[in-house]
Amino acid sequence: MEVETKVHIYEIDGKDTVVGELKTLKVRNVWNKSRSVELQIGEGEKIAVHESDLIKAIANATGNEMH
Repeated sequence: MEVETKVHIYEIDGKDTVVGELKTLKVRNVWNKSRSVELQIGEGEKIAVHESDLIKAIANATGNEMH
């Protein structure tokens, strides 16, 4: 089974995207690696990363608010 989720991109190279921008971040399963995901921006290169590495990277990048 192929699973794909498209995530809206809010900013590219520091510039806000415009209404109607069609470029998305595609997140797909990797059929032969159960704990990996494939990432692709628009029609660019496809990369595969391990699920736990991506989760840790997101938590690290978003967990930096000042208290």
